[in-house]
Amino acid sequence: LPPPYPRASVSTVNLPDPLTAPPRAPKPPGSGGGSGPPPGASFLERHATGVFFAAIAAVGGLVWRWLKGKGDQRALEGELEAQLPLEPREVNDMRRNITAEEYDELACRLRAQLGGSVSYDAFVKAVQQELTPREWEHMHLLDRVVLADPLRGFGTKEEAAEHPPEEYSTALLLVALSLALNELADVRLTCLYKLWTDDNRAQPTPGDVERLVDLLMRTCQLPVESCVVQSGVYIPWVKHRRAEAGELVRAAAKEAKVELRLGGGGLSAAEVEKLLVSKAICAWGECFRKK
Repeated sequence: LPPPYPRASVSTVNLPDPLTAPPRAPKPPGSGGGSGPPPGASFLERHATGVFFAAIAAVGGLVWRWLKGKGDQRALEGELEAQLPLEPREVNDMRRNITAEEYDELACRLRAQLGGSVSYDAFVKAVQQELTPREWEHMHLLDRVVLADPLRGFGTKEEAAEHPPEEYSTALLLVALSLALNELADVRLTCLYKLWTDDNRAQPTPGDVERLVDLLMRTCQLPVESCVVQSGVYIPWVKHRRAEAGELVRAAAKEAKVELRLGGGGLSAAEVEKLLVSKAICAWGECFRKK
């Protein structure tokens, strides 16, 4: 029987022999059908993907470096804050005691009576004789401030070794006592300025201001943010260290445009105030107040 459908005709197709056919010539660049860049493409066009990922990596590295540097700064600030002998609330408690007039009279008598160094017990007895019981309230906090200084108010270990272990610098004791001033910042500044100018002495020199800033650092009167500076190490991230009083004064002078005169020329009360309330020093946190 014939098949139910017609047979398909088979045509012969001449296919090239893969063994004998010549190889095809490569297509020229830019002729289509490829993913390569066109002729004359710029570097960015030829390496767009690599440049993109390199930029992402660079930005990520900068962010990582900034975070590590900021973390190093915050860690040191936290360490210094943990070492403070007083909490902010206790500092505020001390500031409710004596007025500027009482402080000036007391400081003048104590300097004349005690000299450049004195035992802390003798200092406390002398202060108790001058203050009323109301004014002496919260003054037990002064013990923690003074006794926390390992150098006892002296500038160096060598200088401290020249004095008996029970003696403290009178300058440290008087600056610590200024914590009890129930006055605004400008009045406290005037009282501290008088410590270096009473008894017909000349105006304080830049070295005197450095000494004052050092004592303010030791007696909890500078914020920890001011006591941390960059160490000069920037690789792999910015490292920080505790600031020295001298570099804080120089940074404040640059910020406040106050000339630190060569040869130790004296500074006026207005110049000292500009230095102490600058962002570099920020005594009593005054730089954070809105002007």
